[in-house]
Amino acid sequence: MSKLVWLVGIILLLVGLIAGYFFGQSQGEKNGLERGYTKGYLQAQLDLQQKTSQTPPAGEIPPSAVPANPFSGSIKAEEINPIQKAKEALNPF
Repeated sequence: MSKLVWLVGIILLLVGLIAGYFFGQSQGEKNGLERGYTKGYLQAQLDLQQKTSQTPPAGEIPPSAVPANPFSGSIKAEEINPIQKAKEALNPF
């Protein structure tokens, strides 16, 4: 008798799992899969389109980035290569 109870329990469990799977699939199709992943993915695409339409062309530097550069105009060409100065001093020809 105990084996029969286990067998019926396992069969009911399998039937419940299969029915739940198909019910979940039908609910997803009915709702158009507009929840969770798909909704977030569509929102991310819209956000990306808005950001790319607002960005300046690739060659332009935005004005907010210009003062943030500490090296703009602070180093002179003579200071960059001190070895060239030494070569000129040591080379007699």
